[in-house]
Amino acid sequence: MEQEGQSMITLSPQARRLGGWLLLFKAGYLVIISAALVWFADGYLNFGRHFTSWDAEHYLFLSREGYKKGMGACAFYPLYPLLIRWVSAGTGGHDVLTGMVLANLFSLAAFLLFFRMVARRYAEKVAMLALALLLSFPGSLFFQFIYTESLFFLLLMLFCFAVERQHRPLALVTGFLLPLTRAVGIFCVFPLMWLVFFRSPPAWWGRLAERPGLAGRIARFVGPRVGDSPVLSSPRWSGAGAVWLVLAPLLGWAAYFLLMQKWTGNAFEGIEAQKQFHAQSIHNLFDPVLFVTKLFNPTEWCSAARKLLK
Repeated sequence: MEQEGQSMITLSPQARRLGGWLLLFKAGYLVIISAALVWFADGYLNFGRHFTSWDAEHYLFLSREGYKKGMGACAFYPLYPLLIRWVSAGTGGHDVLTGMVLANLFSLAAFLLFFRMVARRYAEKVAMLALALLLSFPGSLFFQFIYTESLFFLLLMLFCFAVERQHRPLALVTGFLLPLTRAVGIFCVFPLMWLVFFRSPPAWWGRLAERPGLAGRIARFVGPRVGDSPVLSSPRWSGAGAVWLVLAPLLGWAAYFLLMQKWTGNAFEGIEAQKQFHAQSIHNLFDPVLFVTKLFNPTEWCSAARKLLK
């Protein structure tokens, strides 16, 4: 485990080279966007204003003013604006610059971690292709700007990394922070429940997995036996620690409601504010049909990109 802990902070030569290329990618991306904004400037908005539109405007407002009852900005989750406020206060920097730097640092780290995880499980060639597809996806636009995509992606990669490497403290922290970043972060409770369930599966599941028919194949596919998995057979996932692991996302979500109660006097102020945007994300969590429809609707991506550049 000591070697694994060291590997979390030590970058291989290839990872450092990849990091250099990603830095060039981000620099080129921002140069192109900046040039486009200057070239097509309409005279009504200053240059910095283009980087603080839509969601970014709300996150920056929350970082400066905080949450107050009746504001539409309460629909946005608090971890990212809190980070912008804390870093800005600590460095004395501009909040827009702070938000941009944080977004790009978070996404850069997430890209590197994504590459390492895919390369470790499959191959470096597969990891490079996967990273190229990720960067070319239209939605990757938001990894460069003051949106929560960068922070959420980094926390998600750290969470998966922690589970795969059996690093319980990191899994606890990231599991707690994910619901404070985006509503869908609460879903990380399901892989944790799966992990704990198969750590000590009931006897009937073992008997089902031994059957030769379709039911047996499904049981073997859904969950490996403890002895076949180094993660499941690890003592780190047993006992009271496993219970706290499952509770971490639920505690993170509870912390969100407690914070909203403290700041606005209404624990569900954020849920109510989402109605102003015609996007009640708390309900969308349980609407898989809507998720698939949005995912495969390219006009949603184009519309989001146009809004950002306006």
